[in-house]
Amino acid sequence: MNPYKINRWKRKPYMMYLFLAIQSIIFAYMQFIAPLTTGYPSESWGLVVMLGGMYPQAIIEQGEWWRFITPIFIHIGWTHFVLNSVTLYFIGEQLEELYGHLRFALLYLGAGILGNFVSFAFNGGVVAAGASTSLFGLFAALAILRFFFPENYGVRQLASQFLLLIALNLVMNVFDSSVDMHGHLGGAIGGALLAILCGMPRNMHRYKLWMRTLAAIGVLALVLLCLYVGFTYYKYY
Repeated sequence: MNPYKINRWKRKPYMMYLFLAIQSIIFAYMQFIAPLTTGYPSESWGLVVMLGGMYPQAIIEQGEWWRFITPIFIHIGWTHFVLNSVTLYFIGEQLEELYGHLRFALLYLGAGILGNFVSFAFNGGVVAAGASTSLFGLFAALAILRFFFPENYGVRQLASQFLLLIALNLVMNVFDSSVDMHGHLGGAIGGALLAILCGMPRNMHRYKLWMRTLAAIGVLALVLLCLYVGFTYYKYY
């Protein structure tokens, strides 16, 4: 087989395609099947909770820890789904090529999980869902790239290309009262920490050991803080 074709095949954004496929299948189920089989309307909070949305009460009372992961793939309404899917497609394709499949998957899922930890602790027990926690982590990872590679024209161009998508997501945060801003902030913090912790393949010398150590400590501290706050203040929900 042609080495060029092999290399091109390896560089395809398979993790981005996988994440996009999962959330598309779940969204299709919510829109077309769930209303007929569960009795819940397609955009009801009851359906979101049933499918695994962030619901602190279920985590604390029933031990449903998987709810820190599943909200990443659940979306409420077409606008929510389309905006997040388009953003994931474009920025995910570029960042997966830069970071590699495994690092990209860790960034995306890790930022989403950390965002959901912050939502669990500080969102007042409100139900939440969506890939935005992960996407804000990717935005932060892009900012970290610019910090570590300020002289790289390609990185600067990449950041400029996604300014519109980043702006659209920020506008939704400001004008949509249903947006989980705590989760988005947590995703951004998590994405920044994980971007430093993972580093960039073939350029690890720029990520000093002390930086990566502090990032790892930051991730652990964020998780412990959120668990403490979430369980301590649950009685006030």
